[in-house]
Amino acid sequence: MEQRTYLHHFLSPSKMAKDALFYIESVGHYQCDKSFYEDSYYQQNYYLIYVISGKGYICSQNEKITVLPGQLAFIHLSEPYKYYPHKKDPWEILWIYFGGKDADWFYQLITGKSKVIFTLSATSRIPCLLKDIYNLNSDKDSFFEIRTSNLINTLLTDLYIESKKENSNTKTLPFEYPNPVNTVINFIEQNYFRKITLDELSSITYLSTYYLLRLFKKYTGYTPGEYINKYRLDFSKKLLLEPELTIKQIALNLGFNTHSYFSKLFRQSTGLSPEQFRNSHMR
Repeated sequence: MEQRTYLHHFLSPSKMAKDALFYIESVGHYQCDKSFYEDSYYQQNYYLIYVISGKGYICSQNEKITVLPGQLAFIHLSEPYKYYPHKKDPWEILWIYFGGKDADWFYQLITGKSKVIFTLSATSRIPCLLKDIYNLNSDKDSFFEIRTSNLINTLLTDLYIESKKENSNTKTLPFEYPNPVNTVINFIEQNYFRKITLDELSSITYLSTYYLLRLFKKYTGYTPGEYINKYRLDFSKKLLLEPELTIKQIALNLGFNTHSYFSKLFRQSTGLSPEQFRNSHMR
């Protein structure tokens, strides 16, 4: 019989964490067997459950949903819920049971009170963030509660951005672009949130950096670096229409090193600061 493992940590958050931070009450990495079943065990706070492999079912809001690898469930535990694996293909999951003063605000923002299952992109940071939270709460240091809160905030912000992208139409690349140019554009649009180097783009296209620069500029009118910033700035305009996100959150999660650098580029591109752009569109 295949051995299944249930690795988890239970935490007792400090008063400071409960009053001011996101906090973990339990976190786990489960490789389930067919007998695993949970039925409204917790009565408050939230679950985030990410499926690594296998499949299973989540019953929430009077709906039974099949959850597959690469998908994440965001469950409000004040409502009745159940979750359990498929008997012939039990799932492997990472999960956190968490709360915090801003947890309900993020839940409302991301789910709209109705959507609880999200399909993550292939380059999503969220699975790694869940692993980081698990590891951080395995080897607790003096600042683990603040570090945990920061990771959860980043995770929820990423999930919000991914949910927005999931609902938007996928851009169709012009057919006349050569394959290396299409490859670079696709790579940028999947990795815009982190530093992308010209050497990295050169390696995925198998072209010299000099030739890639000339080719990309010829067909797009931009260098790769200029295109990266253009994509980030275009995407930032959508996020600026959401008043719940701060300018700093938008800047950092779009891959800009600092709020001030983002504001400088945004003003150069639009003639307005991010704050002015937001105010002019929120009237």
